[in-house]
Amino acid sequence: SNLELLFTDVVDRKVPGAVVELGCYMGSTAAVFASLLQAHDAKRPFHVYDRFDIELGTSHGVWQAFARRMLDAKVPMPTIHPGDILDTVPRDLPQAIAFAHVDLGTGSEIFGHVSLMAHGLSHIYARMSRGGVIVFMDYHVPGRTVQGNDSNPGVRLTVDTFFENKPEKPRILYGGPCSHAYIRKQ
Repeated sequence: SNLELLFTDVVDRKVPGAVVELGCYMGSTAAVFASLLQAHDAKRPFHVYDRFDIELGTSHGVWQAFARRMLDAKVPMPTIHPGDILDTVPRDLPQAIAFAHVDLGTGSEIFGHVSLMAHGLSHIYARMSRGGVIVFMDYHVPGRTVQGNDSNPGVRLTVDTFFENKPEKPRILYGGPCSHAYIRKQ
C-alpha cells in the first residue's frame, strides 16, 4: 500500500524520530503501523493521540475496539495519549518525528476541523526530521483524487494554506475511495 511504501522508505533512509498518529479512532491504521514497526524497526517509538470518546455512526466502545485491534494484530500497544489534541499536542509530542499520519476528521463543521488540523499540523511540522513524511487522511482534490471522497474538506483547506509558503508541496496518493496526500520534510 501507499502507506507501507512511505513508511518503509522512512525506515530505510534511517530518518530519526518517532512515529506519530494524530487521530487513530479504532486503530485500523495504528495496527498497520505497529505491524510495520514490529517487522522493520521495533525499537522506534510509536505514539497515538485521540479522544477515544467520539463515536461515529453505529460505532461504540472506541477505546475497547482500539485495544482489541492491537491484541488481534499481535502487536505491541503504542504509547497512548488520550484526550483532546488541543491539550496533548504539543505537550506530549516526541521531540523528533520521522513519520506522522494525520486523521483528525471528526464529522465537525469545517472551521472547527480547520482549527484542529492547523493546531496539530503546526506542531508536528516543527518537530519533523528532515526526510520525514506526513500523510494527510481525507485530502481530496476534485477531478484528481480518483474515486476519492471529500469527506472532510477542512483537510485540504488547512494543508494547502499551511504549505503555501513552505518548500514542501502536498502530493496526492491514489487509493480508491480514500483521498490522501503526503509531504516529505526538506
